[in-house]
Amino acid sequence: MSEEEVRKEKVMSDVEEVRGILSAVTEFIEKLKEPIKDLINLLMTALDGAKLGEDVGAFYSNLIKSGIPKELAQEMTKDYLKHRLESAPSLRSLTKIFSEVMSKKKPRFEISKVDEALKTLEELKELKPEVSEKLDKIIDLIKKLKEGKGMAITL
Repeated sequence: MSEEEVRKEKVMSDVEEVRGILSAVTEFIEKLKEPIKDLINLLMTALDGAKLGEDVGAFYSNLIKSGIPKELAQEMTKDYLKHRLESAPSLRSLTKIFSEVMSKKKPRFEISKVDEALKTLEELKELKPEVSEKLDKIIDLIKKLKEGKGMAITL
């Protein structure tokens, strides 16, 4: 086999390898699309003041309907609202990470912030049981990314 043929074979081999890598990346991105969309929708809902007011009102009403004394229901509702509001800064950090990814800046993943985001998502799952299945998928995806499974990232 001539030197030219060896070189062409090497180039073709490299092309096939790149094609395989791009195929894997494309598949990975397709898997990310829906969980990211769900997370963004969830973040927007969590930060919506009108929705927060409805949730807090419904929480209070359900406590009263369940026979909880008014003073205790008010205290529990204050704690519920406080917990929801405390979750907001962590949600903003998640939004910042995703916006950096979308703007092609290299995001800086700090383990403490990723852990904080995971904790916030777990808390949000308790507050919003109707979306807990979607949150489980998002949490699992973030944990895999943190561990470096499926895609190499720098922590």
